[in-house]
Amino acid sequence: FSRDSMVNYTVKQGLLSDYSYSLVMDDSGNVWVGHREGVSKIVPSSGQVVPFGSQAGLQGDCLPNAAGLFSRKVLMGMTDGLTVFDYEAMSQRGNRLMPVMVSVKVSDKEVDESRPLVLPYGRYSLRFEFTAFNYAQPGIVRYQYKLEGWDEKWSDITLNNWAFYPRVEEGNYSFMVRVYAPDGSVTSQPLSFFVEIKKPFWKKTGFQLLGLLSFILLTAGVVYLRERRQRAFQRYLKKLLDERTAEVVRQKQELEIKNKDITDSINYARRIQSSMLPPVERLREYFSENFIVYYPRDIVSGDFYWIHTNGSKILVLCADSTGHGVPGAFMSIIGITLMKDIATSNPSLSPAELFKHLDRELRITINQDRSSDKTSDGMDACMVELDVSDYTVKIATAMRPVFVVQKGQLKIIEASKSSIGSNVSPKEKEFEEHILQMAKGDLIYMFTDGITDQFGGPSNKKFKLHQLKKLIDTIHSKPLNEQKEIIEETFRMWKGETPQLDDVLMIGLRL
Repeated sequence: FSRDSMVNYTVKQGLLSDYSYSLVMDDSGNVWVGHREGVSKIVPSSGQVVPFGSQAGLQGDCLPNAAGLFSRKVLMGMTDGLTVFDYEAMSQRGNRLMPVMVSVKVSDKEVDESRPLVLPYGRYSLRFEFTAFNYAQPGIVRYQYKLEGWDEKWSDITLNNWAFYPRVEEGNYSFMVRVYAPDGSVTSQPLSFFVEIKKPFWKKTGFQLLGLLSFILLTAGVVYLRERRQRAFQRYLKKLLDERTAEVVRQKQELEIKNKDITDSINYARRIQSSMLPPVERLREYFSENFIVYYPRDIVSGDFYWIHTNGSKILVLCADSTGHGVPGAFMSIIGITLMKDIATSNPSLSPAELFKHLDRELRITINQDRSSDKTSDGMDACMVELDVSDYTVKIATAMRPVFVVQKGQLKIIEASKSSIGSNVSPKEKEFEEHILQMAKGDLIYMFTDGITDQFGGPSNKKFKLHQLKKLIDTIHSKPLNEQKEIIEETFRMWKGETPQLDDVLMIGLRL
C-alpha cells in the first residue's frame, strides 16, 4: 500500500500462502511475510513476490509474531530454529547458485556434514541432503549428483534435493552436487563431500603380505612333506611292482607253455579234421568245374563238407555245426562219421531220408533225448545228389537254402524249417526234398551262414542273403575258378578290419 493506494497480495501473486504468521519490512522497503511452510518476499517497487520454501533450504514453519530486523538482516523464528536472511548479500549475489550440504546420514544416523566422513569397515546406507539458493527464484532449482568411485555417471537432473545409497562398501568416494539454474546454466564448481569407508584388516597391504608369506611357507612345507611321503610311497610301489612283475612273468611263462600245449593239441585236431574231409579231386569225376571256399574262424572249424559216391551218383553235403572252434570241430567229426556209416549201410536212401537218419543217430550219439537240459546241439545243412547218367538232381535242406542256375536263370531252393539234432522232437521235423532235371553246364551253390552273417561294409551291417544272390547272379557265367577269386575278394573287402564272426564254407558245382 501507499499513501493513496492499497495492493492486495495472495497466492495468485506468488505468496506461499494466504495466511501469514509474521510480517517485517527491511531497510530497502521489501516486505517479508512468514507462513506455515516458508517465507515470501514482496518487492513493492516491482510487485515481484519471491517465495522461500523447503526447496530453498528452509526447515519447519514460521512462528506467530516472530520476525524482526537486526544488523540489516531479517530474522524469522521457525519451528526448527532461527532463520536469518541477509538481504544485502542476496541482492549482491543475484542469480548465482551456491550448493550447500544440509545433512548427511549414515545408516539413519546424522553426522557432521562440515568435515570429511571417515567410517570403519562395514556396509552402510548413505543419505545426503543438499540445497542451493537462487535468490531471484528460489523455488526453481534443479540438481544433479554423483558418488565418485561408486556411480559410473551423473544422475538424471532432478528437483529432489537428496540422494540415497542403500549399500555402500569399503572405498574412497567423493559425493558431488551441481546445480542448474532456470536458464539451464550449471554451477562452475560442484559441491564435493569426501567419504572414506576403511578396508577390513584382511584387505590391507600389510596383512596381505603377511598372509602371502604365510601361504608360501605353508605351501613349501606341505610340498616338502608331500614329496617326502611320495618318495617313500614310490619306493614301496617299486618294490611291490617288482614283486608283481616277477609273479606276472612267471604266470606268463606258465600260460605260454599251456597255450603252446593247447595250440599244439588244436593243431593236431585240425590235422585230424582235415584228414576226415574228403579230397576235392573226387568232385572232378562228376562235375566239370567246382570250387570250395573254406575259412575256419579258429584253427578248427564247425563247418564241414562230405562227399560220397555210389556208381553214377554222388552225394555232396555242406553242413554248419553248432558253435565253432573246438566244440564245432567235435560236432563236425561226429557228423562226418555218422554220415559215412549211414550212407554205407543204406546206399539207397535219398538226401531227405539221409537227413532223417542223421537226425536220429545224432540225437542218440549226444544223448539228446535223455539229457535233462535239452541242449540245442546239432547242425544246419543242405545235401545234393547228382545222377550223372541223366542229370537228375535231388536237393534236401535243413535250415540252409541252395542256389541253382538253370539255363542262365538263378533261383533259390528255399530251406526247410527243421534242423538236424537240436531239442525239437523228430516227430515234428520234416526235411523237404526237391527233384530237379538239370542239364550240362547248370550250376549249384551250397553255403553256410558264415558269409551272409558277416558284419562289415560302410555301415558295418550283415552281408545278407540278397547280396550273395546278387553277386552269384552277376558272376555265374564266369569259370568257377574266377568265381571263387571274386567271392573270396568280395568277402575280404566286406569284412575289412571287422573280426570274422563264424566259420565260412561255400561250394560251387557245374554239371
